[in-house]
Amino acid sequence: MRSLSEIRQEFVRLSYEIFADTDTLEDIEKFASRYVDADSLVAVWDESGIVSQIVVIRFEYHRDSIPAAYLCYGATRDADRGRGLYGEIMDATFKKLREEGVGVTFIIPASDSLKAYYIERFGFEDNCTSSLPDKPLSKRLDNKPCLKNYEIDIPFHTNP
Repeated sequence: MRSLSEIRQEFVRLSYEIFADTDTLEDIEKFASRYVDADSLVAVWDESGIVSQIVVIRFEYHRDSIPAAYLCYGATRDADRGRGLYGEIMDATFKKLREEGVGVTFIIPASDSLKAYYIERFGFEDNCTSSLPDKPLSKRLDNKPCLKNYEIDIPFHTNP
């Protein structure tokens, strides 16, 4: 079991590596201290730390109190891109959120190309919302298992 300190430290490291051009280290650390814990971070780890991640922030949507989730800080280490790791954590996240009764997810892509990626690969709508798909959506071009030599943490709780 990883400590909260280790989880946050690794989150900050990867997030700053990927988002340094848009987010300051101080902003990432503040976000981590407020939102990142074992219940919110879905991550793929190897011996060096987190290689792919997404943060899941749960909330009630609209007046109908629809269980919802905001997905943010999705990233994969440059050296590990193209292996299907992010698709695996998105599939695992969607599966777990469905089990928790979450009905809709939201994202705010940083660019039009990322928006297109989320629409094409994960079924998000043009307004960046998604009802949770009932089947895996990740696509591997070579059909090889992508988690060999990796460990996936899907530690968030089962009660929203």
